Amino acid sequence: MKPSTILVAVLATLCLSVEARHHKTHKRDQHRREHAPHHEQLEKELREEAPKAVETKSPNEEDSLQTKVAPDPCGQLRCKEGQHCRLNEAGEAHCVCMESCSKYNDPRSAMCSSQNVTYDSECEFNRQVCLCERHDHDCIDKRILDNEAHLDYYGQCQELQSCTASELKEFPSRMSQWLTNVMETLDQRQELEVRFSDMHRRSRRSKTPQVLPILWEFCEMDTSKDRIVSRSELFPLIAPLKSLEHCIGDFLDRCDVNSNGEITLEEWGHCLNLPDDSIEDICDGVGEHHERHVRIQG
Repeated sequence: MKPSTILVAVLATLCLSVEARHHKTHKRDQHRREHAPHHEQLEKELREEAPKAVETKSPNEEDSLQTKVAPDPCGQLRCKEGQHCRLNEAGEAHCVCMESCSKYNDPRSAMCSSQNVTYDSECEFNRQVCLCERHDHDCIDKRILDNEAHLDYYGQCQELQSCTASELKEFPSRMSQWLTNVMETLDQRQELEVRFSDMHRRSRRSKTPQVLPILWEFCEMDTSKDRIVSRSELFPLIAPLKSLEHCIGDFLDRCDVNSNGEITLEEWGHCLNLPDDSIEDICDGVGEHHERHVRIQG
């Protein structure tokens, strides 16, 4: 492996660590913003009801009323990305499009769609989908509903370099080295489950230390745990890497041998040049105690 190749892998890992933490903060802020309106409304209703309770209830009953928390109507309602729960005049919960999304003034929060359109954030993309689906006057471009537009990669849209045949041939080796570096970093941070940490420490002393990280990555991508990685499950891998590694898309297309939009464990192993006798299912026990962004990050 060339030193430059290793350097690119390390740089990609470090860059993606910052990117992932940024998007984690974005998700947390979005959650707080989504639920703030109906919590404020519930608190207002409780304050309005409290004086009436004092007049009709005994001291013990009053204390009980003050400690009782009204059920959250939005607690049982799951809204799509780009939407949040609001209460109507009757106090009923329903999903509405986000009024706005947080502004980070950071190009790393931008997202490029499959239509080569830049959005300020993933939140804004999903918000626009919601607005356009509902024919809202704030919908900027209804083409976002055409051809199943989706988020392609993080960052502002750019003209991506074409992947040459020689680069594509070399890419499995680059990917293997990158995955090995990622798993090593996770182990050093003590963010691997004990079982996989033990497996990793044994495997890195073997003649083929890249096998375990390759198999483990498949398990991490397979969030549905059906031993098949779908296009949607590939997005967390593609999105942070595509602007840094212009061959990632072509590489994954090649992995999908029968072009059915899914990658099996065998296809993944063959795509990364693993021999048949080393491709085994190690996914039982792969937990989600650490967030998926740690995997793509470092």
